[in-house]
Amino acid sequence: MSPARRWWVMAAALAALAVVAAAVSVQRRHAQEEGERRAARPPLEFAAADVVRLERRRLSVEAELPGTVQAVSQATVRAKVAAEVKRVLVREGDRVRAGQTLAEFDTAHLRAQLAERRAAVAAAQADL
Repeated sequence: MSPARRWWVMAAALAALAVVAAAVSVQRRHAQEEGERRAARPPLEFAAADVVRLERRRLSVEAELPGTVQAVSQATVRAKVAAEVKRVLVREGDRVRAGQTLAEFDTAHLRAQLAERRAAVAAAQADL
């Protein structure tokens, strides 16, 4: 190796060594400053009521929360005839579709009225 080349290699090695030394110095200074900052902070103090012993438990997925629930849409439902409700097929809050039967009525008295009126019509037609 020529003396000029050897001189450049030595200069590059010294420059690299200087860069590494500077980086280590900066890192140490930063670590020392961080340690001083931590030491300057007052230690945390907790009251006995603030400290709990950790124990493994199952967490509940349910929660009771007070509140009001309102439907997105409402509909008024009316029967076309007056009759006693025999059976309700849905409960409050159930999702329903248009045309779905919601309740069944006791139609015995309606069938009796229909029979009477048909008899009256037949009698009126017989009188003609």
